[in-house]
Amino acid sequence: MINLFHSTNLKYRLLQQSSKLLNQQIQYSLFNFIKQEGLENKLSSLSKKVQQEKKGQKLSKVEQMIQQQQSQKKQNSSLDEEAIQHNDDILFDTATNKVHYPVLIDKITQVLQEEFYPHSSSHSEKCLVDCTLGSAGHAKHFLQKFPYLYILGLDLDPRMLQYINDNVKSQLSHSDQNRFKTRNENFTNIDKINLYKIFEEEFPSYKNFHAIFADLGYNTLHLENSEWGFSYLRNGKLDMRYNQSSQTNSAADILNKASYLELFEIIRQYGEDPNADVISQMIIKQRQIKPFETTKDVVDLILEDQSGYSFKGGQYKAITKLFQALRIATNQELTNLQVFMDKIYDKLLKDGLGIIITFHSLEENIVEQKLRDLKRQKNIEILQMGEKPDINELQKNSKSRSAKLYTFKKLKK
Repeated sequence: MINLFHSTNLKYRLLQQSSKLLNQQIQYSLFNFIKQEGLENKLSSLSKKVQQEKKGQKLSKVEQMIQQQQSQKKQNSSLDEEAIQHNDDILFDTATNKVHYPVLIDKITQVLQEEFYPHSSSHSEKCLVDCTLGSAGHAKHFLQKFPYLYILGLDLDPRMLQYINDNVKSQLSHSDQNRFKTRNENFTNIDKINLYKIFEEEFPSYKNFHAIFADLGYNTLHLENSEWGFSYLRNGKLDMRYNQSSQTNSAADILNKASYLELFEIIRQYGEDPNADVISQMIIKQRQIKPFETTKDVVDLILEDQSGYSFKGGQYKAITKLFQALRIATNQELTNLQVFMDKIYDKLLKDGLGIIITFHSLEENIVEQKLRDLKRQKNIEILQMGEKPDINELQKNSKSRSAKLYTFKKLKK
């Protein structure tokens, strides 16, 4: 038995040595072949490519998001050039050198055309209040499209009004400028604004408006400015306030001061995140080590978690939901929307139009419930209930994919 074992073991070692010699011969032959055929440079290039691919696989998820965003920008850029060549209805932002597509602009224009100016002979002067003016994409279009429409633009963020003064008004004709006025105001105060005090000569006895418009999405400028603290793709001070003068608590204040239960409710309700419990505990633990100061601190909280917890929906989803929750909480967006929706009907003239664009289900629920209440309690006609962008708009502006349009008309009793 022992002799058999030694015999088998000897054969195994001989096979190993033979295999080793064979491998050496193969490697030597392969080396000579590569050298003779001049393939050294190609193999070196291939090796570098493999190393780059491995390195790319190790990129952080945030870096991958940035790369995806840059790729999307290149695609949008080509679409922008095509749109300009075909003279599509677009607006060019000279401050950022970007083409801006106001969301759902064609559908809104059609409603205004049909209700206010159905005939070429319709010259009735009317006033629309844009309650979320932003960079004035919609307002500028309305002014240029309807020569008898006056626009009052409201915005809670004074930086938006400064942007308009510096970059937008100079693009308007003298006539358009005369029909366009702005105010730094929260749209929750719409009941305190009287039309005759804004356009005294044109509407001397009017308190209410012919149309009230609100685009509930945040402006792209908020994401592009790192110091405003809205974007997880740009590191900056964690602020997120639309108005730093009138609003006390920043997003950083909320993370550093809120109790576990408050954090849990904010993340679960405003972020609609199933990870709310775990993330709230992580925030409490992290701020005891170091307070939250920057947007990167929030991103790192999720990406550098060492607990082994598997985030439902993934880390990327958890980050986006957390930033959404913080923005909504910091600016009391849903509370303000509820107040605004409670006042919009009374500030419309008879046959006036209410026009609202939403971007997520939390906004949709508030708007839809209020419209159902108005339909039941008052006298309105719902013209559009959650209408989405068509395929042409989605191809030109992917950011409009989550937008929904709601319009109603206040009828005479």
